[in-house]
Amino acid sequence: MLRSGRKRQQELAEREAAGENLWTKSFSEGTRVKIKLAAADTIGIHAADDVYGFAHGLLCRQWGQEKFITASVNSTTDLIGALQIGDDDLVADVIEAVYSAILFTLQNFSSGRARPVAGPKAFAERVNDILREERVAFELVEGQMVDLESEELHVAVVAPALRLLSGREGFDKVEIAYRNAIMELSGGSADDAITDAGTALQEMLTALGCNGSSLGPLIGDARRRGLVAPHDARFDQAISNVMDWVSADRSQSGEAHHVSNATPEDAWLIVHVVGALILRLASGPPRAPGA
Repeated sequence: MLRSGRKRQQELAEREAAGENLWTKSFSEGTRVKIKLAAADTIGIHAADDVYGFAHGLLCRQWGQEKFITASVNSTTDLIGALQIGDDDLVADVIEAVYSAILFTLQNFSSGRARPVAGPKAFAERVNDILREERVAFELVEGQMVDLESEELHVAVVAPALRLLSGREGFDKVEIAYRNAIMELSGGSADDAITDAGTALQEMLTALGCNGSSLGPLIGDARRRGLVAPHDARFDQAISNVMDWVSADRSQSGEAHHVSNATPEDAWLIVHVVGALILRLASGPPRAPGA
């Protein structure tokens, strides 16, 4: 990512850390251009006519029309035109159609015929990177554009956690670590985001008076102090298990080890789980039934 891109991602992360929800279901002009170029890079010049032609056929059959852009002269320009100026539903279908076309040509074309330079997995990874960077709330999963709930999670978990921590005496280290996790996540650094989320949880437990030099002992002390109460075994066991999971992920996936292949989805999940735990822990020890 070039400097301007890194700068923009940092600005977006800072706005999100301040509680703003930037996720959208709309594809901006810039997002569409990036996806078009990602498709071109994946397909290559020589296989373009075959791949775009097959994708266009899928699209025509789905929509029941032979042409999407009046000025287009062939299936390739019509498909690209649909990506560039079609409505959001059409854009999502174009992405799925291109994925399917890449997969089809690789599976059915012999080595003597022009084939895409990379596979559908590479295309999906690049598209998902673009969608995450542009805060478009979809993910390309096994060829299907799946609605993400990240924006709802942000509103329900991340923003409240940050509002809770902001300016609260004794929680400054928690806030810094959690903001760092969001910024790393925003920049695509999944491992570092997991590390910072683990640090935020560690700092939260420390701020609540728990003792321990690392997350594992802190979790044990939190249990002994009743921050995880015994009266609701299923709920509290689930919280305990998540704490242990974050601790394990951090020890295996953190910056100090550089051995993890954590995905952005892994990091999103952990950052949101930690945010929910921060909110839960900040509310104080669980009340006894009927209290």
